[in-house]
Amino acid sequence: MSPDGDLLYFNNARLDEPNCSGPCETWIGVAEKVNGSTFMTLSNSDEIMGNINDPNYIYYAPSITDDGLGFYYTRFLVGSFDSNSEAEICVAVRASTSDVFNEPEVLFSDKIITSMIEAPTLTTDKQVMYYHQKVDGVFKLMMRYRL
Repeated sequence: MSPDGDLLYFNNARLDEPNCSGPCETWIGVAEKVNGSTFMTLSNSDEIMGNINDPNYIYYAPSITDDGLGFYYTRFLVGSFDSNSEAEICVAVRASTSDVFNEPEVLFSDKIITSMIEAPTLTTDKQVMYYHQKVDGVFKLMMRYRL
């Protein structure tokens, strides 16, 4: 959700348990607030997220920065939710809120099963990132500082 509450960055998933473990495919979109209870997908949502959405990945836990210029999320390869798989924390940026997001950058990654890094969120000044990480079987809130 954008800080003003007017834009909703959403994550859709297709589940098909007999044919895949977890989500089979996911995609991220943008919707605009119509009224207090309704959002409508933007007509250019696919274009805005075009460099981010890749059918080779499963996406979740998207987060937009307060200025709307940075988009953070977690992803992993489709069909790879096992002990050798890696989850990635990624960011895509843009110069203005009317631009599309650029190609994403992987900020860091770790094994899905043992570490399960996920759900990046930045502070308003973009100096600290919070995220979840599984440590000794327990999810903990972690943080990283911008250098």
